[in-house]
Amino acid sequence: MLELFIANKNYSSWSLRPWILMRELEIPFIERLVPFGDKMEPNPFRNFSPSGKVPCLIDGEATAVWDSLAITEYLAERTPQVWPADASIRAWARSAVGEMHSGFQALRDRCTMNCGLRVRIDSYSPALEKDLARLDELWNQSLARFGEPLSCWAVIHRCGRIFRACCIPCTDL
Repeated sequence: MLELFIANKNYSSWSLRPWILMRELEIPFIERLVPFGDKMEPNPFRNFSPSGKVPCLIDGEATAVWDSLAITEYLAERTPQVWPADASIRAWARSAVGEMHSGFQALRDRCTMNCGLRVRIDSYSPALEKDLARLDELWNQSLARFGEPLSCWAVIHRCGRIFRACCIPCTDL
């Protein structure tokens, strides 16, 4: 049985990405919630994750996958529904997911993940403005191309639910 090691879902959008994907696709797994470290054990994630970060998917005794996008691809090898069947749509989806996964640094820096906190931004740096404009552009491309916007939790899309794998923190901008 697959084991998915995650941190607190209120604070770890990285953990939520594969967790939501696996739940939505009904991929059986055991959830292992590991709290963030403390003085007694500053990095408990090192006990199971080569990077010392979450999420980390463990498949048996020999396989550890420790990045949310790598977990998505690992699951896609076993579950065809992870990505759309159409090659063109799949390419667009992977590009969008890759951009969401590695981009938007100013937005991540300014609007960290905390589901229990509303973020009000007093000023917008040029870098944050650029990230927000690109995010708006990406969502509008999704709307124009597929008839639906990219959702914040990224779990719905009628064209093969292509955005299940990309999750960004919801913020009150």
